[in-house]
Amino acid sequence: CGISKQVHILGFRNDIPDLYCAADICVFPSIREGLGLAAVEGMASGLPLIVSDNRGTRGFLNEDMAITCTNSDVVKFAEAIEKLQSDMDLRMRMGKLNKEKSSEFDISRVNGIMHKLYDDL
Repeated sequence: CGISKQVHILGFRNDIPDLYCAADICVFPSIREGLGLAAVEGMASGLPLIVSDNRGTRGFLNEDMAITCTNSDVVKFAEAIEKLQSDMDLRMRMGKLNKEKSSEFDISRVNGIMHKLYDDL
């Protein structure tokens, strides 16, 4: 495709937080998700998101936190990347909201909810 200087397939990594810290945008074009943990990780890293419209991301994101595209719409994904790349203020606003929202997925909070759920049963 002629993109080998811009795109690197990295394979298995142990340093995902470092990669998020080096990124400006988290693009998550998944076709189908139950939750979309990679999007949550991007949020926790304070990144703006570009996601495909699927059940997993629709449940916890809104238009202030992410640009949503149809998973097969390559042009829309490219336009969204260009939009965020050229608007640092928008990236910062979205990233801040995402970092705040990601606290809802913190392991201690989720464990507390699960313990209460099982206790109530």
